[in-house]
Amino acid sequence: MVSIIKGYDRECKDSIGGVKTVWLFPWAKYSRKDIQREGINLVMFPNNNIYKFDGLFDSSFSENDTFDANGQKFDQTLSINFSKIGATYDFRLLRNGLLRAVVEDNNKKLWLLGQDNGIRATQYTKQTGGDKSQLNGYNLAFEGSEKREAPLMSSLDIVTGTGAKFDSTLITWDSTLITFDSL
Repeated sequence: MVSIIKGYDRECKDSIGGVKTVWLFPWAKYSRKDIQREGINLVMFPNNNIYKFDGLFDSSFSENDTFDANGQKFDQTLSINFSKIGATYDFRLLRNGLLRAVVEDNNKKLWLLGQDNGIRATQYTKQTGGDKSQLNGYNLAFEGSEKREAPLMSSLDIVTGTGAKFDSTLITWDSTLITFDSL
């Protein structure tokens, strides 16, 4: 039996769609005791080095709550676009393993995608566009599936450790800095 104790009130339309910034880091298996949530809020997570991907254009993430023979699951999709084709980053490297992503939306909310199972790059596109109003740059799509919805985070410190530094620039990865071979 479903117990409904409250309805949903109409809220002001003062939110903005889209993704402002994404931080990516390699997926690693953690014990459930190392990850703590209070409802939808992530309150504890092992420390990680995370990498900021800024300069996004028309990017988004979505989460689909579905039911099938195996029960409930949350399908997560992240689409990020970078304007201007250049030689500053080899985005194809992101296809080589499982990742986690922290997504900051345009309402300044932080979401963790791929908490337990990771997300995987499913598409990489480099395009010039057909005219001046179209994207000249890169599109990357990531997908993952989780048993619980993406948690909200109050700050990046939850995944980096209190006071830990994180990379605040778009960096160039090479095989000496980061590899996904061990995943």
